[in-house]
Amino acid sequence: MVGLIYAATEDSALWRTFLERFVKHLQCTMGAFSIASFQRPTLSLNTVVGVSEEEYQDYTNGTWKGQDPWLPRLASVLPAPPGFMRMSQEICPDEELEKTSVYKHYLRDRGLHYGGGVVLASSALQVSTMTVLRPKQLGPLTEAEQSYWRGFVPHLVRAVRMIGEKMQLRNERDLLYSAMNDTHSGMLLLNRSREVLFANETAERLLEAGVGIRYENGILRASSIEDENQLQQAFEHVGNAVPGAWTQRLKISRGPDAPPLLLMLWMVSAEQPEFHGHPVMVRIVDPVSQLPLDQSALRELYLLTKAEADLACKLASGITLEQAAESAHVSINTMRTHLARVFSKMGVRQQSQLVSLVLLTAPKGPRV
Repeated sequence: MVGLIYAATEDSALWRTFLERFVKHLQCTMGAFSIASFQRPTLSLNTVVGVSEEEYQDYTNGTWKGQDPWLPRLASVLPAPPGFMRMSQEICPDEELEKTSVYKHYLRDRGLHYGGGVVLASSALQVSTMTVLRPKQLGPLTEAEQSYWRGFVPHLVRAVRMIGEKMQLRNERDLLYSAMNDTHSGMLLLNRSREVLFANETAERLLEAGVGIRYENGILRASSIEDENQLQQAFEHVGNAVPGAWTQRLKISRGPDAPPLLLMLWMVSAEQPEFHGHPVMVRIVDPVSQLPLDQSALRELYLLTKAEADLACKLASGITLEQAAESAHVSINTMRTHLARVFSKMGVRQQSQLVSLVLLTAPKGPRV
């Protein structure tokens, strides 16, 4: 059974096999295992045995939606840490359960009375639970049966965490891929010697033009001495920061007749031996060709307020937090509060991740 748990991290169909065997051992009628991924809903998982998919949907999202006799009573102890377990009768005693309409017309007829649930993950990015129920005549789960269940909990928690880490890696991969293919921004990947390892088409065009920035023997250079020193200083600051924790911004002059290029630098989290350390991402924003970002997608997908979506788009466009506060006529502390809420709602921990996620989910709109 333990081996089946870890095998299910690679093949999600095996969760059903595990759940069927587990439910049978505890003489339960129904079992449910779920993983909700808020950052990537398409990767969420919901496995139910003992009742049909139609019956389960009718209970959770149909006729009996919002009438679960146990969930409302759990509010006082949620959010709960991974491994938190409660038996059904501890949450809702028999005398209360049997008075409910959902019990009389749904649960009782399907032999769903005693059982319990366990929290396997509870974070801003992922929530996972496992529940089982059985008929009243079999009585509550015994101490031996509860002990049997608890023996699997550390493995279940670890397996769910492994799945969450895979989801995060996939998300970071997709964000990086999206950023690399952004046709309205130049994207560069540099090693610690500022050697260009990768450049998308927009970056190639800007470098070949040689106005403000250029290639020099494969190295990213600024055209003026002042901007070259500024670029080197920003690069050193990124290199000395905790990987992924800092984003450096600078403006590169293109002369009196054109607005400056905006550069954002951040360190890639994963150290790569072939790059002699942590590679550095550079995003080049050309205000002349940059199209406005559409805030509506962010507000709909992540439930951001207008102010929060505006801030996210401004940061993704190269504007600093201080500049955003000034343009919105609010204090920097207010803007930091907005940023913290944006981080929480969008499930990111670093500004570089925020920028990539905005570029992925906020399509460019036409110029007005």
